[in-house]
Amino acid sequence: MNDLSNAGERGLPPSAATSLADRLVYLKHQTMYAWTHRWTRGRQVLDLGCGEGYGSHNLAEVASSVVAADYSPAAARHVLATYGSPRLRGVCCDGERLLFAAESFDVVVSFEVIEHVPDVACYLRDVQRVLRSGGAFLVSSPNRLTRPQLLQRPWNPHHLREYTAEQYDQALRRVFPQVEVYGVTAIPEIGEIERKRVRRAALRSWSTRLARGVLPVAVYSTLKMRLKAWRRPVLAGNQTVDASSRLADVGRFTAADFSITNKNLDGSMNLVAVCIR
Repeated sequence: MNDLSNAGERGLPPSAATSLADRLVYLKHQTMYAWTHRWTRGRQVLDLGCGEGYGSHNLAEVASSVVAADYSPAAARHVLATYGSPRLRGVCCDGERLLFAAESFDVVVSFEVIEHVPDVACYLRDVQRVLRSGGAFLVSSPNRLTRPQLLQRPWNPHHLREYTAEQYDQALRRVFPQVEVYGVTAIPEIGEIERKRVRRAALRSWSTRLARGVLPVAVYSTLKMRLKAWRRPVLAGNQTVDASSRLADVGRFTAADFSITNKNLDGSMNLVAVCIR
């Protein structure tokens, strides 16, 4: 996993989780991938933006074949080394310029990718191109309404945009004529943990942007290093870690604590859509 540390945002498997938040993201993703089985069972599938690869591995348990694709060569190598299977192969490619022939796949799965893509229209058109007629595109993204914005910009530096359910539906319908949008929800306790995590992450991001904007580079770099050095022994001693981040709490949660529904989309953590070619 070290090779993937600088490759952008990556969902982490349980063996690499360093916080309860990591573990809950994994459980949420497992729920989302399991939800795809009604479309992916026995089909030829492209997992576009596969990241670490645990989702591709999940798909390979039911699909006839899975291509795990990512822009990072390290991710493609990691998938093969970690989840080697006759039905799974990893490739490195650009999500806006797919290397595959037209109508190569029955299903394309692309979770937590669209918010990173510079040219969404190009990305969607190329997905449509590699899908067979009647094929399904299963695509997810964070729900903007449950994530605080700064000057209408996502606080996550890796995200170029985030959508409401209505905006998501409109963006997808520009390429796919048939779209259904659903929401990923969880039990109230997980929902509260997620809200606290997002608020903390947004505050850190906004503070960082402000500091970088007003402080000289040398001063900002010095403060950053000193803060990191100060935090390390505190966290190592587990003196001030919030309960919501403790891995010791993880055992009481399972993938069954998450669900996917077409109700109350505005309150969902993530949006996931089914687009038919």
